[in-house]
Amino acid sequence: MSHFCRSADGWWPSRIVLLTAACMFFSGWAAANAETLELPLGRWTWRAKGNYAGWLDRRGLYQIVHPMETAKAGDYGRTETQVTIPADAKPPFTLR
Repeated sequence: MSHFCRSADGWWPSRIVLLTAACMFFSGWAAANAETLELPLGRWTWRAKGNYAGWLDRRGLYQIVHPMETAKAGDYGRTETQVTIPADAKPPFTLR
């Protein structure tokens, strides 16, 4: 039997599958009943330290890349924006 399939206390993959299924079930339920808050692409800003590069691709997805070299401590690449949640809104929220 492979050591990748069994832990000392039993079958850990079944626990992972159960946890994953539970997360998928509950996140799907929350998303279906959540208020959607729009995050316009024009309001996102790019921040980087080190060799990270980022851009919005033709699909509208933000790409963050780093060359094939070791990053230094403290290097990062990120996009950020702010959204105001209406005072009368009730959680959960879906960001789109």
